[in-house]
Amino acid sequence: MVKTKSFLWFYEIKVAPSLKACVRQAIPQLLEYAYWRQNKIVVGRLYVAAHFKPTKEVTDYLELLRTRFSVPIYYEQIVI
Repeated sequence: MVKTKSFLWFYEIKVAPSLKACVRQAIPQLLEYAYWRQNKIVVGRLYVAAHFKPTKEVTDYLELLRTRFSVPIYYEQIVI
């Protein structure tokens, strides 16, 4: 988690056997971290983090979630 006076960024690191599985496992956890409690602080970003290179399919999916549902979710590759 990255926390400032004005926003929070949540990261969920996953080690599932595929990028799709990492995203599938991380999304509900990130939503719970960000929205379970009605905090006054703004959730700036939610990050799914894994070692896989991002694919167009995942990039498009997260873009859809951002635009259609206003969920500030992104993917970050962790280079090992």
